Amino acid sequence: MPELPEVETVVQGLLQGKIIGKRIAAISITYPQLVKQPDEFLKEVKGASVEHCYRRGKFILFDLSCGKTLLVHLRMTGKLLLSEKTEKSTAHIHAVFTFNDGSSMLYSDVRKFGRFYLVDDAVKYLSHLGIEMLADDFSFAEFCKKIMQSNRSLKTLLLDQKVIAGLGNIYVDEALFKAQLHPKRKSCTLTKKELMTLADAIQSVLQAAIQRGGSSLGKGLGNFLNSYGRSGENQHEFQAYQRTGLPCKVCSTKIERIIMGQRSTHFCPRCQTL
Repeated sequence: MPELPEVETVVQGLLQGKIIGKRIAAISITYPQLVKQPDEFLKEVKGASVEHCYRRGKFILFDLSCGKTLLVHLRMTGKLLLSEKTEKSTAHIHAVFTFNDGSSMLYSDVRKFGRFYLVDDAVKYLSHLGIEMLADDFSFAEFCKKIMQSNRSLKTLLLDQKVIAGLGNIYVDEALFKAQLHPKRKSCTLTKKELMTLADAIQSVLQAAIQRGGSSLGKGLGNFLNSYGRSGENQHEFQAYQRTGLPCKVCSTKIERIIMGQRSTHFCPRCQTL
């Protein structure tokens, strides 16, 4: 599933593609379950212009001139791809937005788990989401409060979108490795210094992944691609995630894999002692 760095990479690609200001001249949706009330969706969105494109957690948001906001959640295999020409739907392309200049934005999704939401108030709709670790107004005090008030394991807590928005299995494992914290460690036991180390680790891991264009974990149709159809490069820099049995890049101890909350969890038993 695309996490914060992958979603941010898509947003940056859309902005680089100069999507702002383009008018949606036509829409084709061939998988009705993609949206609620497809007829109303088409009526509202067609003819509207894209005024702003940004990210909140794992959501991509488009503020439209009609006064509403289109939210896109890519889920497991969703992709938003740009084309300089008018495109048609195919086996895996379930939505085509054709702009007034003849270019297109395509929604591709092999597993069909992604969803579109058209809302009046995006802030209210996404108010359940937690802290944005890369926000300009990030509050370390709020971060400490969220972590310290829980008795859950760090891995479980950091995966909770109501606590930290945008983190998933990849970047929780990578951040905990960088912070040298065991995934089973109780959140409320962290010291002030460890909380600072964890916050720094999360932010640096996310920023590095964005700079590398996100993580692409395979070569299949469900693999992450940016808006121009290119794979990310961050997977080549993993320290813990999917490195089971390989030597730790810090101490050479073999990376271990356990299951926590039905999720694979990777860590170094020497660098991340419990």
